[in-house]
Amino acid sequence: MTDIAETTSVQASASTVNRRWTLTQIMYIIVLQAFSALCIYDALWKYPARGADAAAFNEYRYLNALDKSDPTALAAMNLKDPGATFERLAKKADLIGTDQALNEWLTQLSYIGALNGSNTSFPRTDFRKGVAISDPNSRLADLKAEWERSDGSDKTHANPLTSWDIPSQWIMLVMCELLSTGMTFVLIRTKSRRYGWDAATMTLTLPDGNSISPGDLEDVDKRKWHKFYVHLRIKPDHPKLGGKEIEFDLKRYDHVEGWILAMESSAFPERAAAEAAKS
Repeated sequence: MTDIAETTSVQASASTVNRRWTLTQIMYIIVLQAFSALCIYDALWKYPARGADAAAFNEYRYLNALDKSDPTALAAMNLKDPGATFERLAKKADLIGTDQALNEWLTQLSYIGALNGSNTSFPRTDFRKGVAISDPNSRLADLKAEWERSDGSDKTHANPLTSWDIPSQWIMLVMCELLSTGMTFVLIRTKSRRYGWDAATMTLTLPDGNSISPGDLEDVDKRKWHKFYVHLRIKPDHPKLGGKEIEFDLKRYDHVEGWILAMESSAFPERAAAEAAKS
């Protein structure tokens, strides 16, 4: 397992943070921050723009259906309280025709926080393009030019948003920031901790100031050795660590692996010889 460390010299007197582990942590943090930025972009710009396009397309469908069914109703159309209309439509079991198109228009506006009279009444300013809209007929003409082909069929339009598209971006943002913060904390904490080693007495000094030597070892638990973890079980008679089990993450620190192997070899020479014979 010595490939995880740049060096595992038992002569070194202090541990250093493993460079490969540090770079991996930094890379993960950068990736998480990049994904966080993408979530912000999607939540504030990409999805609202898509929802605005989907709303405009469904407004076109609604006004066009209204024009075909009753041109006089189109001319008089002026939706000043879209919220109330949206609630009324929500209570209907089945929506068809103009009601369906109207509901889909208002639904998309609600998903992007634009369900208000300033975006559904006349005259108004188109919040997508910033142009003035004087009346329903001119609005329909503009929308036809944008969304209708010369043969009367609909052009390709933006996929409508679902209720979770924008909220999910904020949820993922929070998750990424929590993970990034946690990894940053681990990185800083690891950098601040150091193990010491006295090669003459084979004494390992822990970051908290306590020390252990081969004579203090009750066992060296290597069940997670393949995952770069090892547990040292301390004899009960140790003045401060008696009966405790100390975990070491060997990925994070250089030299510590070599020190623990040296202590094990001194405390359990027969075991060390048997493992050497197997290898």
